[in-house]
This record gives sequence, C-alpha cells and structure tokens, in this order.
Amino acid sequence: MSIPTEKGDVMKFVIGGEEYEIDRNRVERTMKKVQPESIQKHWVELLGTVYPPKQVFAEVTGRSRISFTSQEALRVFAKLGFVCREIGQKTEERHARAAIEVDQPARSGSDLEKGLAAVESELATTHLAIAELKRRVAAIEASQGF
Repeated sequence: MSIPTEKGDVMKFVIGGEEYEIDRNRVERTMKKVQPESIQKHWVELLGTVYPPKQVFAEVTGRSRISFTSQEALRVFAKLGFVCREIGQKTEERHARAAIEVDQPARSGSDLEKGLAAVESELATTHLAIAELKRRVAAIEASQGF
C-alpha cells in the first residue's frame, strides 16, 4: 500500500496495485444502511457506530477482504479523520502544562497573564475532549450491549 495523500476531501491510495479515490462522505454514505458485524480486534467509528475496518473497506472499495489487511484499512480511515482503535486500547491523553518560573523577576505581568490564559484555554479544550470521549464510549458500550 502506498502512503495515502490528500487531494481536497478525496484521498488517493494504492492497494494491491489498484488505485482508489475515496472521501469521508462516500464512506459514511456507503455504510449508513449497513449493519455492523462483530468486532474482533480493531474498529472504526462511523456516524456513532463502530464497524470492523475490513467490513467497511470491502464495502467502500469492493475489494475482497482477503486482499488487504486491517492495518491498511485503518491507515486510510485514520487519514480520513475517523476514530480507529483496537479493543482495549486507551485513548491518547493530552495534558496541559504550565511552566511559570517564579524566580524569574524579568517576566512581566502581561506575559504571565498570556501564559495563564493559554493554560486556561488548553484546560477548557481538555475538558471538552473528555466530555466528548465519555459520550462516545457510552454510545459504543450501548451499541455493544455493555
């Protein structure tokens, strides 16, 4: 598989010597009415539902599932901006860090205020991301019968 390259919304990539062009909307339209199969090891989230990556890739491209790997499919879906995970994989955590040097008298109050504002902004973003992750986990658990 070649490394996918983005051309606007459309991604071009080659698998097994065949070139494909797909975009996020096409993937979502194709899978909208398709029931997800059971997840074995990896999953990709589309419109709030999780699917096995090979199921989605086969549906979208028409390729036989034995002609590509889950990793190839996951790379394409990740490049398109879909959430892709392995069962049991923890979501990457981001920590906002502030370095305020108390013993540096040359630093102005304005610099400290800018630094504090940046930290507060990162903290707010982190809180929103955590809330969204909790919502998505609850949706996934509900769809899997947990």
